[in-house]
Amino acid sequence: MMFRILGVMAAMALVAPSVAAGAEWRYAIEYSPSYSSNITRAADNEIEDYINGVTLELGYQERSSVLEGSVTASVEHFSYRSGLFQDETRTALDADLRWALVRNRLFWVVEDRATVEPVFYRQAWTPGNIQQTNVFATGPSLSYRLEGSNRVTADLRFISSYAEVTKEYQSNRWYLATSLIQQRSIVTDLSANLTLTSTDYALSYADDFQQADLFLAWERRRSGSGFRLELGGVAASFDEEGERYTSRLGLVWNRVISSASRIRLVLVHGLSDAAQSALGTVSATPAVRGRFTALGRNISSQVYENNELGLSYRIEWARSNLEAIVNYQKQIYVNSRDMDQDLLNASMIWSRGFAGGISSELGVLFTGTEYERDGRKDSTVVPFWGLHLQRSSSIYYSLRVDREIRDSSADGQDYDELVVSAAIGYRY
Repeated sequence: MMFRILGVMAAMALVAPSVAAGAEWRYAIEYSPSYSSNITRAADNEIEDYINGVTLELGYQERSSVLEGSVTASVEHFSYRSGLFQDETRTALDADLRWALVRNRLFWVVEDRATVEPVFYRQAWTPGNIQQTNVFATGPSLSYRLEGSNRVTADLRFISSYAEVTKEYQSNRWYLATSLIQQRSIVTDLSANLTLTSTDYALSYADDFQQADLFLAWERRRSGSGFRLELGGVAASFDEEGERYTSRLGLVWNRVISSASRIRLVLVHGLSDAAQSALGTVSATPAVRGRFTALGRNISSQVYENNELGLSYRIEWARSNLEAIVNYQKQIYVNSRDMDQDLLNASMIWSRGFAGGISSELGVLFTGTEYERDGRKDSTVVPFWGLHLQRSSSIYYSLRVDREIRDSSADGQDYDELVVSAAIGYRY
């Protein structure tokens, strides 16, 4: 995985001299020492540690008639003074690229999400409980206008998922989406949609499956506000466990309340799995996804019925921003009901800019999980404060203080950790 990310970064650097008009490169290097009062996040016998971190990041963005999208790749190296954990290198990649092969008609799309996830998702995130994961998707997208106000779209994707430790997560799948769209007015579309997915897992005991979604969608867009409703059904056929059926519901409502405030509501019901939830829209028809915050994901091959509600609100005034987010998910696993779980994420973050290149942020994060298997309940609260100083167009400094408090009904899973981190960086 690391060699892949490094290869992407090297290729990005090599093509830098031939940047197209409308393209932008970003380079950054950062040194970030930090202190943890409880590096193992243990209930008792807390161990302090000092960590040195170095991050190299490359980013590219282009909006042209040939290529539209962005890539951000980073490599982070951490060393732990206590010696309790070995030095580690983490990589991340976030890519969304869309090449126009035939103007306004045929495109080639690449999506890639590389990040770190927990190995044991019910345990605290520590340096010894993380793994690299990656989901990669690529393929063509076609958009063709028929007579009148009708058009048809089709998307074909090859999707590959990888996990460093959890091998059952590794899979190859083919995804096909087709839509017949009728433009009812300048601001309104009505469409009939069909998606087909065939998933083949690397391990023989993981249950391969095929999935079909058939649904109608109605979408309305007007002056910064929008509404989309999807209604239909889902059928899944598993090689070992047989067939499963459920309904499909998707609702996205955005509204610009004023020039300085906006609200967003999302409702989702349907089938998903860990790899699907990692990707964004893989279809030219906007997918309904309710992910506002990074929920801890159960990295596995198991398919679940996802019931999700998300609400976000943002307001800006006098150099200040306030954003509040709530996201709730109820995951009912199709073939392994003892994995069922309820997840709640909420956050409120206030940020403000000051004169002299100074900015600050203050906020609180909350995550709560209830597991069906044993009734276990975990809740985590993270208040934090950050201060940033931009000394020039390239050099910046930052200071951040986090306190993470976990309350768990399971023995030995409570913990309290204070983290103080600083950073000095250069970006171009």
